[in-house]
Amino acid sequence: ANGQTNEARASLLDLLRRAPQDRAALREIADLSLRNRQPADALQYAERLLALDPNNVGARLNRTASLALLGRNNEVRGELRRLTAENPNLAEPWLQLAVLDTQEKKYGEAEPILRRLYKPGERDVRALAALVSFHAAQGQPQKGLALVKEEARLQPQSVDVRNLLAGSAADAGDLDLALSTLFRLASDFPQNPDYLVRIGQLSRQKGQADQAVANLQKATRVSPDNPYAYAELSQALSEAGRSQEAIQAARQGLKVQPEDPVLINNLAWTLALAGSNLDEAVTLTQKALQKSPKNPDFTDTLGMAYLKSKKTQEALQIFQPLVRAAPQNPVYRLHLAMAMIDAGQLTQARAELETALRSSPSITDADQIRKLQASLRNRQ
Repeated sequence: ANGQTNEARASLLDLLRRAPQDRAALREIADLSLRNRQPADALQYAERLLALDPNNVGARLNRTASLALLGRNNEVRGELRRLTAENPNLAEPWLQLAVLDTQEKKYGEAEPILRRLYKPGERDVRALAALVSFHAAQGQPQKGLALVKEEARLQPQSVDVRNLLAGSAADAGDLDLALSTLFRLASDFPQNPDYLVRIGQLSRQKGQADQAVANLQKATRVSPDNPYAYAELSQALSEAGRSQEAIQAARQGLKVQPEDPVLINNLAWTLALAGSNLDEAVTLTQKALQKSPKNPDFTDTLGMAYLKSKKTQEALQIFQPLVRAAPQNPVYRLHLAMAMIDAGQLTQARAELETALRSSPSITDADQIRKLQASLRNRQ
């Protein structure tokens, strides 16, 4: 309840070591794993509980939620139909069904369920959160934000509503509202590092590198074992031009979870941006890709490591397929343009930069694009 999820998890694991069949602990740790977006762990605990109590509705719902997060939707829908038939007045299976319908673009089926479940002023805001996602999925984040603003008027002190307001405001592009909401939450809950991390992320989006660094450093002090706070800090330090500090922060994050592919890639990216230890950057990225071979961001890091190593042709061979696969991604186009400039393909680079600038880049990336465009105007 205080946001100390690592401590809560440690306590639950200790309890389960002592009493492996404690049903309340299994249910609680399955819930906690879902909140922490760890569906494989949640599924394991839910199935352990179901082995003890096959008809436990909570465990069945943990299982369907875990399977949905793991992308195993074909295993989910039938069970949710059974749960809604057995428990027609229970909101949770209907809510999961509506979320599944939204993910599969069955908007006509999702909307009436969500409208029925959402009750303004109700403490449980999961139906509202699902409605926000429903509107965002259809490219209408402002509709979701309007709903949350009204809910915030009804429940101004609700932490769940304020969290939802920050997230929906960020998704709708109102970064000032998102940041002001998060600053208040961080003030109210100074021991919760998540708010500081989110402030750092949004500050980076606004191009406010120094503010991002300050809040992310505070997050690492509040929660020194949070590897993702260090990862975000390393990115903010890089953008502030503090390369060696960025590398140190990235290494600290990886030290906490040395086999995490995201953290491995983060260190590789930080090294590549700094232009130092480029052989290590390539090796690290290849290791991350072994763990997650289809991750395009990891592939992008490998391209940047090659580019910084002056292996321009290898970089082009990586960036060109990335752009074809994700033509709306301005970052991949920016990196492709950088490789084209190194290869002397200036006309093509100009075209890529123009397209990247029209593809809603972040403030930091937009500044870099404009600087490259200015430098190209002086070249034939």
